[in-house]
Amino acid sequence: MAMITIREVTENDLPDVEQLLSYTWADTYASFLSDKIIHKVTELWHNPQLLRKQIQNPHVHFLIAVNEDGTFVGLSTAVINDEKNIVLGRLYVHPQHQHRGIGTRLLEKSIGNFPEARTVHLEVEENDIKGVRFYLKHGFREIGHRQENMEGTVLNVLIMEKPCA
Repeated sequence: MAMITIREVTENDLPDVEQLLSYTWADTYASFLSDKIIHKVTELWHNPQLLRKQIQNPHVHFLIAVNEDGTFVGLSTAVINDEKNIVLGRLYVHPQHQHRGIGTRLLEKSIGNFPEARTVHLEVEENDIKGVRFYLKHGFREIGHRQENMEGTVLNVLIMEKPCA
C-alpha cells in the first residue's frame, strides 16, 4: 500500500487541487446532475481565486493527501465556527484511491486540527450514496435536511453531525 502524506495545501498546489476537485466532483455527482450543472458549479466553487482565499485564510484547514509519487489523491476543508463546531466543507478522495483509509485520515486530521471543538457538522447530498455511507460509518447522524436549487435541479441535502471525541 502506498504511503500517504497529509498536509496543508499551498498556492503552488492550486492547479493540481483544481484538477482533483473537478475530477472527484464530477465522479461524485454525475449520476444525478447534468454535465452542464457540474461544469457550472465546478467553475464557481473551484475557481482559483476562491481556492486561493481558502488557502490564505488562517481559520480554514485545507488539507491534501499526497501519494508517495506526488499524486494528489484526496482533499478536505474545515473551519471552526464561534460555537466551537467544525464545519467540514468538503472531503473528496480520487475514485481510484477510495477504500484505502485516505478519507478516514483526512477526516481525523480535519477534526484533530481543532482540539477545542465540540461537534463536526457537514452537509451531503442524499444521492451521494458513497458519501452518506462513509459519514454514517464514521459516527455521523442526520440532524436535518434542506433543499437546494442548483441550476434548476432540486437537491435534497442531509445535514449531519457527530460529537468530537
